[in-house]
Amino acid sequence: MDAHERTINKGMPLLVVKIALLGAGCVLAPLISFWLTAGPGLASPLAPVLIATAFIIPCILLINTSLATIKQFQEASKPPPLPRHTIQLLNAYLDPFKALMDSTKDSVYLLGRDGRLLCVNQAHLDRLGLGEHQVVGRYYQDVHSADEWAATEIALNRVLRSTLPMDEEYQSPRDGGYYLRSITPVQDDKGRFSAVLVTSKDISERRHLEDRMRTWALQDELTGLLNRRGFLLFAEQQISVARRLGRRLLVLFMDMDNLKTINDTLGHEQGNAAIQEIAQVMHETFRKADILARVGGDEFAVLAFESTTGYADALQSRLLRTVLAHNAKKDRCFDVSMSVGAVIWDPTSEQTIEDVLVIADKQMYEAKMQKKASSPSRQG
Repeated sequence: MDAHERTINKGMPLLVVKIALLGAGCVLAPLISFWLTAGPGLASPLAPVLIATAFIIPCILLINTSLATIKQFQEASKPPPLPRHTIQLLNAYLDPFKALMDSTKDSVYLLGRDGRLLCVNQAHLDRLGLGEHQVVGRYYQDVHSADEWAATEIALNRVLRSTLPMDEEYQSPRDGGYYLRSITPVQDDKGRFSAVLVTSKDISERRHLEDRMRTWALQDELTGLLNRRGFLLFAEQQISVARRLGRRLLVLFMDMDNLKTINDTLGHEQGNAAIQEIAQVMHETFRKADILARVGGDEFAVLAFESTTGYADALQSRLLRTVLAHNAKKDRCFDVSMSVGAVIWDPTSEQTIEDVLVIADKQMYEAKMQKKASSPSRQG
């Protein structure tokens, strides 16, 4: 127990006695007043006034003293700030170290076991928007948000308990940036781990690049739909859910009928526009919860939970209506058309999503052949 804690504990009994005496006064004063003014067989008109006065005054004193006592205890509970000469000595001792800290763009600070900021480099001061005199010697939570302190306190205690350095990535509540934080325990001249050296490197740009790379790995750049890899990944997850719930899934495999014709007659730029229009048609036709993907150059796939009997036919009819509505728009250079194969996946089946896609692809091919047979002039 340090001197500050001993001072607080020493003052506590006196504070309690004060409140107890005033509380007793609130009870005894009215009784004494009543005994003096009324007494047995006496009925003074001043008795009620004196009794009320004798009761109210001690109560007021009790409330005021209690509030003052609470405030006094709160002030006493606050750890005392570092004396100015101590901060000056600390800065003189850490000056060479501080020059090294200021040479980096990373946030660097020395944090004492009690949570005081003992040394802070310029990069971290810039992040806080404060001067050195406003930070050094202050408690971490005094110059950082409660969320920042909560995360830092956990890491601080973990490192001081284990006496092992720790690296972690975290998102800052202050600016939303991503940082790589290294926390290293520091020993004092007596060999005790009394502080930690914290270095925070801004890795926001790297994280955003990694996020974009993950997106690119699963997303088709031209349409914004999932690519084949993304479709298989999310479809496998949906199959696991459907198997657990005993729900059936609908898988559609679609192929554009006339992409080659558009490319040959209008150019690949218009061909890309046609592919993007198919993606728009899909967004307008299917639900947000459905999995939509471009799985090949002119091939698309959809996976959806079957909601009702006959849902596959109803969904294909809705798709056809949406396509016709797009083709009916004015000033168009081309019409879009698709052949569709549909397969119902049953939760009792052992089929994988790859197996179902193969079957749906075959059904799509049969639909395309029937369409060509009825319209010989249509190009695939």
